[in-house]
Amino acid sequence: MTGTTSLQTIWKKAVWMTNSPVVYAPKDQRLEKQRLDSVSALEAFGKEVQCSENSKLTVAAQLTKGLEKAQKITGPRMALASAMQDNLVKWLLSEKLIALGFEHPRKLDDLPRIVPAEFWRGTKNWDRSTLSHQSIKFVDIRIIYPSYLTDMKMGNIASDEAAVVKSKVKIGRPSVSGQLLRCFEALLESGKINPRNSFASHFSMIKAWLNEHNPDMMPNPQKLSDNTIRKHLSSKFNSLKD
Repeated sequence: MTGTTSLQTIWKKAVWMTNSPVVYAPKDQRLEKQRLDSVSALEAFGKEVQCSENSKLTVAAQLTKGLEKAQKITGPRMALASAMQDNLVKWLLSEKLIALGFEHPRKLDDLPRIVPAEFWRGTKNWDRSTLSHQSIKFVDIRIIYPSYLTDMKMGNIASDEAAVVKSKVKIGRPSVSGQLLRCFEALLESGKINPRNSFASHFSMIKAWLNEHNPDMMPNPQKLSDNTIRKHLSSKFNSLKD
């Protein structure tokens, strides 16, 4: 991101709270979710009931067997969803991720605010993307990596936004690590990262992206060493491999 960035802009780029447990889940959990979602609980229910039709079971008993079969699929799904939510809360409490939302009741001209980390010990409504802690409620919550905040130019944003951010972010030049991470996430989201190719084959593309989106970064994107890219992103790239 270049130029002045506001909390409103960052909020728009962030992931809705309801989707965040999956988006920010470890790779093994995402793969397990794909596996579980590939099996239809409704289809399993129907097949089990159909298989029981020729038995001496009552209709009620047939339906019970069908439900038991379906629950063998829905049960693990619910357990996994709960585990992913728990993981996300841990990362939010430790500020490895941050949340932005609006205080309830939200008004038309309201700006998003950073949700204090300790609020994640409160009551969460994942379906509605809301969070309540004591007498305060945040709505329309979205979640993002804290590195995005380092691009905010404190002197050029609304004073009420700056007051919130100053307690969270050190004023200064964005870190190379944060900018590389953002670059990697953007390229991955656009499908340009291919784990089947060597990591080194992506270096020129990474530098080109940085040159376009962060031309003022230091060191200059085109002079960024391969070792620096490898140092900050190799673990991310390797985690994509099967």
